Amino acid sequence: MEEMLSNTKLNEADFLDKKGRVDAQTYFYLFQQAVRLTKDPLVGLKVGSRVMPGSYGVIGHVLMACRNFGEVLMRSGRYQKLVGDIGYSDIVFDNDEAEVRWHSDYKEVPAAVVEEHVSSIVTYSRWITGQDKHPLWISFNHEAQGSLSVYEAVFQCDVRFNQAETSVRFPIAYTEIALPQFDLDLCTWLDKKAQKQLEDLEAESEFIGKVRKVIRNALPDGVPTLDSVSANMGSNEKALQRDLGQFNTNFKTLLDETRHQLALGYIDNDDIELNELAFLLGFSEQSAFQRAFKRWTGVSPGKYRKLHQ
Repeated sequence: MEEMLSNTKLNEADFLDKKGRVDAQTYFYLFQQAVRLTKDPLVGLKVGSRVMPGSYGVIGHVLMACRNFGEVLMRSGRYQKLVGDIGYSDIVFDNDEAEVRWHSDYKEVPAAVVEEHVSSIVTYSRWITGQDKHPLWISFNHEAQGSLSVYEAVFQCDVRFNQAETSVRFPIAYTEIALPQFDLDLCTWLDKKAQKQLEDLEAESEFIGKVRKVIRNALPDGVPTLDSVSANMGSNEKALQRDLGQFNTNFKTLLDETRHQLALGYIDNDDIELNELAFLLGFSEQSAFQRAFKRWTGVSPGKYRKLHQ
């Protein structure tokens, strides 16, 4: 576990916090570490095939109490931000078939992450309906990471790669499958709880997003301070720290995370020299940027760029 969490700010205790969340880049890194340490490029596929109802917190319980599978699809779309924000799903209906399509705004999502997500959709759908139904077919927009027979054993259907969409297609009749755990009163109560959590999360995302934007705009001129950022937001140091504390973060952490995210975006652009990248992130010295980047990714900026090329 120690090696798995190297170059992250996580420890084993963090995995006991059911309300805890990690940023997208950390999540991607953990899956890349899992692939490297297990030497199994299909680790994401296998993790998803072992998903349990409790894996999704309150949204998992809401879905179990739904009337039928169609309601599950509707609510999972409504509350998907409670599970994570690395991607989102939408549903397309085509005559007697339906398709759940998964999208991400991130430029590069590791194949293991995508496969874990799709595998968990199929596994959870089978568990929640109590029926061993198979999709018509599944498509991924990346190439196969291993033997096709392993994919087909997990999904029990045709699996296609290098497609325009990552999706799961199934007969529309599946939406009428009644759920054995249906409980209208419980579903109504859990709906309210999930909606409150979603509103709180959106309020957090909006506020944190504003702070990140101020930090991001200030970085080319040097390291922004708590005082300068709070003044830009029409607040003061004490109030901003208090507000950030309500969302279980602080200014130093937010500054580091913002630099990390920007660094991974900038480094893919070959037109930006590495020394220029350091100054764009507010580092006064190239050596300081080198140390920070290695802490974030485990490798130097030059090696990272070379590997991704």
